[in-house]
Amino acid sequence: WAGNDVKKVIFEDKIVPTSTQAWFANLTQLVEIVDIENLYTDNVRNMSHMFYNCTSLGKLDLTEFNTAKVEDMGNMFGNCNNLQALDLSNFNTSKVIGMGAMFDACKKLQTLDLSSFNTSKVTYMTAMFRNCTSLQTVNLSSFDTSNVESMVGMFYYCINLQTLNLSNFNTSNVTDMNRMFGHMHKINSLDLSSFNTSNVTNMYHMFTDWSGTELDLSSFVFNQISEDEIDNQRDEESFEGVGDYLFPHKGHADQKYNSNLKIYINSSQEGWFKSYGWNGKYQIK
Repeated sequence: WAGNDVKKVIFEDKIVPTSTQAWFANLTQLVEIVDIENLYTDNVRNMSHMFYNCTSLGKLDLTEFNTAKVEDMGNMFGNCNNLQALDLSNFNTSKVIGMGAMFDACKKLQTLDLSSFNTSKVTYMTAMFRNCTSLQTVNLSSFDTSNVESMVGMFYYCINLQTLNLSNFNTSNVTDMNRMFGHMHKINSLDLSSFNTSNVTNMYHMFTDWSGTELDLSSFVFNQISEDEIDNQRDEESFEGVGDYLFPHKGHADQKYNSNLKIYINSSQEGWFKSYGWNGKYQIK
């Protein structure tokens, strides 16, 4: 493109690309894409960053997109902070491996229905919904996360998300959950009973500024979290052990964790929590 002052794109004739990576990226003045149905995506394998940072784009009609061959959708809609709705019900994501930051900073989206998504091959969901500050509901009922390795910041700063059903999540291959649920101010309860955290080696600030008063972690495994991983935070002034590692208040390691929080753990976890300075409320389940 000639420059970021482009306001309208018109597809006058049929185009059949094999990649649309970053095609419209950083067109911050773009407000309209006309006749996008002339963009035949049947052979496209890479859609990463396709609409990245299209900060003026308020709507997108992608109902004619054929995504059957696409392998990368990372940051596809990242920082489309004026986009108000997305209908992706026609998306075939059966070959997609990367969905990292796919909807990052889509700050005006209030709802997302991804119940048609096939995520069985996805390995990265890092920051997938990060900074979706207006998002209230998201349907992830079809998500197969059995191959996902990273969920870093997946729901970070989803400050208006009111409910989140993750009962179908398989996290057996996940190694990093750093800041996964940070700053979720409207979530009062979260069912994490399906979580297998036996391979997770980083849970740093996983529940930053957690607003709820109870959290059931009895299904979690913590023994693989190394002493060095937690002790690295002890240099912070007023660091209070595992409380500040998992549940820092207001997102700062030097501020006390939410003293009203009560956690539920199993008997085998009790020693681990105590050894890292947990003085908060807990109950054996």
